[in-house]
Amino acid sequence: MGQSGVPLVTPTKAKLVDCLRTVGTIGSDWRVAKLLQSIDRNTGTVDWKLEQVCRELELDISPAYAARLFKSHTGWGVREFAKKKRLTKAVEQLIVTNLPVKAIAAELGYRNSFDFTRSFEKQYCLTPTKFRKTNRLRLSDLSTYLESLLPVCGGRA
Repeated sequence: MGQSGVPLVTPTKAKLVDCLRTVGTIGSDWRVAKLLQSIDRNTGTVDWKLEQVCRELELDISPAYAARLFKSHTGWGVREFAKKKRLTKAVEQLIVTNLPVKAIAAELGYRNSFDFTRSFEKQYCLTPTKFRKTNRLRLSDLSTYLESLLPVCGGRA
């Protein structure tokens, strides 16, 4: 929990991290690993189509079977996972960059900033701007806390 009582890692983010960890496990299917890699590489691609990806990756399975296989290994549908991945990248961008929300939306393949804001707010119950402001405050709280420890720990500024 952060100082404001809001979890620093959302359950969705935790599930996403767990899902990404399963790629390297023995029980994981190589085709699912390839799909995960493709989703990761093409997060900002608007026209990502499962049928085309199955062909390009030479998975030798139908898109319908690929979707079932993906869901059985990750617990999520392909589109749902790709959307969560885009929003996770948006969170990273909002916290570590000063890029305008409109630029982040474009980079992640949203048609416009309105669609991005609506998806983001539906997932996190905050607009991207409010999310950034809240998390910037958390980061500054952490910075202040760490600076207060310097004299105690004998550190140098």
